Amino acid sequence: MLDRPVRSLGPSRQRRTSIGWQPAAFFSLTLSVTLLGDPGSFSLSAERPRLIHYANGDEELYDIQVAPNEWRNLAEPPEHAQRLGELRQLAPTQFAEKVAASDESLPELCWQAAFGATPASKPDGNPFDVVFINRREEAVKLMWMSREGKPKLYGIIAVGERQRQQTRPGAVWHITDQADKG
Repeated sequence: MLDRPVRSLGPSRQRRTSIGWQPAAFFSLTLSVTLLGDPGSFSLSAERPRLIHYANGDEELYDIQVAPNEWRNLAEPPEHAQRLGELRQLAPTQFAEKVAASDESLPELCWQAAFGATPASKPDGNPFDVVFINRREEAVKLMWMSREGKPKLYGIIAVGERQRQQTRPGAVWHITDQADKG
């Protein structure tokens, strides 16, 4: 079934090693691992079949020669059970641990002082992490502005400390001193 390389895209040699593959001079299938998403999700591609396995157990099987746009999932029909089984045997059993980005690697966001009322949050889009670093000479309060424009305390950041926080585009964060003065 798998007797020659079929794609040049795939994990690097370093990534192959970290997910439990032994480096070899020749690979006869391509493995794509969702490194930033759910650990345990992966895709295996050979010359014609492509298996997509999700961490929750769902699977998709495609014949990419017949249906290159992957519109017809063949994982359910019994006549494809053997091919599905063959690909499952090639699946990785170990996955690299997800490592959070270091604070230093995150881009700096522009600080915008609020004059007047702090606007309400209008969160929309995928979540991402931000890190708030208190460089003042006193502790500060970190508050998220609700959709209604009401502050919700998320923490007190001590002098010189950092707070990693998940946020979304459109979220408004409000920082004050202990007396609630910006």
